[in-house]
Amino acid sequence: MKIIFVRNGESSLKTDKLTLRGHLQVRDTKRFLKDEEFDAIYSSPQTRALQTANILNSGRNVPLHILKGLDDRLPLPLEKEEEFKDDYKKYFFKYNYENENFQTCKDYVDQVFNAMKEILKDKKKDKTVVIVAHNATLIAINAFIHGIPETNKIAWTQTKGGAVIKFLI
Repeated sequence: MKIIFVRNGESSLKTDKLTLRGHLQVRDTKRFLKDEEFDAIYSSPQTRALQTANILNSGRNVPLHILKGLDDRLPLPLEKEEEFKDDYKKYFFKYNYENENFQTCKDYVDQVFNAMKEILKDKKKDKTVVIVAHNATLIAINAFIHGIPETNKIAWTQTKGGAVIKFLI
């Protein structure tokens, strides 16, 4: 199975909608993928991801599936910020760190792992799917495919809006 990960285009922090630049990034991504045939699109339910998925799907009309498990990682809640901001920053990438007061790395990675298992239920070798989500989702997908490192520290990569990464499973 081929998985094409597409990071959503640039969005407004206030509205979560794609900016003009974000629309242009996604249109460039669509041109980049013009020769790719895919069987389904899986998207985070967040507005910027759904807009990205719909732009990629315009003219194709492949099935679009919205998966909550592909959501972006939750920030530290404002009411917990004073008490837990040091722990949140220190253990942001530590898979084995647990804390019931905020979404930990483990919580998030496990959430994305469950979404990936859902996507891979129909694991046909010749199937190509597009996953439209967020930078944090990419990190968790990478851990799903390559495993949790022995250090329990999840590797972080930074991508710009509209990034495309391909995985073969």
